[in-house]
Amino acid sequence: MESKKEARYIQIYQHLKEGISPYRSFPSGITASASKKYEYVRWAERPNHYIIEDDFESEFSLSRKPEETIYTLTSHDNVIYMNSFSKSISPSLRVAYMVLPKKLVEVYDKKMGFYACTVPTFEQLVIHELIQNGDFERHLNRIRRKKRKEMR
Repeated sequence: MESKKEARYIQIYQHLKEGISPYRSFPSGITASASKKYEYVRWAERPNHYIIEDDFESEFSLSRKPEETIYTLTSHDNVIYMNSFSKSISPSLRVAYMVLPKKLVEVYDKKMGFYACTVPTFEQLVIHELIQNGDFERHLNRIRRKKRKEMR
């Protein structure tokens, strides 16, 4: 007999939206329009509906302003947001992260919390320092400027 929490987990899983990559979606390379992004947001406003957003490259948008993510467009705490530092810092740096809706954290801890983090502490501390002191943002801005020049 499954617990109420396990039943809730199954119910949540059944209502997950197909994973999306709204910026340069693979394999088409198409970026979702603002209206398409809001369509996703409206879909996920229904009870127990979640979007899995794999935002693997939006920080390299060539526009002056980074692409808006689905995660930033909704206030309903219904987006599972994922990204990594493999493209933004280095492919050899195999560090990814996931931001869960608050109501899924306990379920995640119960189902997946036993896995050990395989990212060395030193690498985590380096990334933390890059973000905290603003070097990561400056690095991204430098790459954007370089890519814009290359496109001219």
